[in-house]
Amino acid sequence: AHFDQTISRQSQFLPASIMSFFTQITNALSLCSAEGDVVRKVRTNADPPMAPEDALELLKEGNSRFVAGRPLGSKTQNVQRHQLVDEGQAPHTAIIGCADSRAPLETIFDTMPGDIFVLRNA
Repeated sequence: AHFDQTISRQSQFLPASIMSFFTQITNALSLCSAEGDVVRKVRTNADPPMAPEDALELLKEGNSRFVAGRPLGSKTQNVQRHQLVDEGQAPHTAIIGCADSRAPLETIFDTMPGDIFVLRNA
């Protein structure tokens, strides 16, 4: 919305061809956004506790998406980040992992922000 307001204020000073370009870019970006994609809900303090079996299943599903090259964790939207700030995070799993940056656990388990608590040890 802020971008649209800025563009509309500036439109009185820009030629129509440039405004058409901005409109096309804005439309293209909205098509590329995660809105049409499957987006998993982030866990917050408002969610009930999760059974260990369910948490393990989420990790397995996430790893399968990572292996298949179809991650969801990278499709985070601003509303989800605001939920974590406003409602607090509620990780379903704590993992002690290697400090090696080549194996980021959030990536290989395709988790959403706030899903897992990771402690990296050398």
